[in-house]
Amino acid sequence: DLPPPVPGGSLWIPQGGACSVAQIGSDVLAEEIVDYWSGNGKGMPLAVCVPGGTCTTALLLHRSLNRLMEQRRSEKKNEPPLDIRLVVIPCVGDDEYAMRQMMSLDRSVGGRGRREDMPAVLKPRSDIEYGSARRRAKGYFTFG
Repeated sequence: DLPPPVPGGSLWIPQGGACSVAQIGSDVLAEEIVDYWSGNGKGMPLAVCVPGGTCTTALLLHRSLNRLMEQRRSEKKNEPPLDIRLVVIPCVGDDEYAMRQMMSLDRSVGGRGRREDMPAVLKPRSDIEYGSARRRAKGYFTFG
């Protein structure tokens, strides 16, 4: 372990932010998304796509969004519920690696670590070797 840069005055967060301290930032971002979409979404669903390395942001934002939408449903029963979903785009490993990362982190921050409680994860194309389409297309997706 490395000592913090300023002893007693620093917050040490593991690489990738894979810890519960990152929840505060995810809560703020979720509030911004819910506030914006409740005023501008016009009843349409929203998919928030997040790149996933350690998948910390994805998992914590997913949990925050779900909590806020549930709170909104109970407080504003006469308004239609928001349909905001989080989708993870794996940037390290494949979809199963991303899922294992999130399930492990979920257990470490008080969740149950159940697959059904995790956000959706995009799967790499199965008809090609992992990464080769990404190199050819200069990105994760190809459109058209």
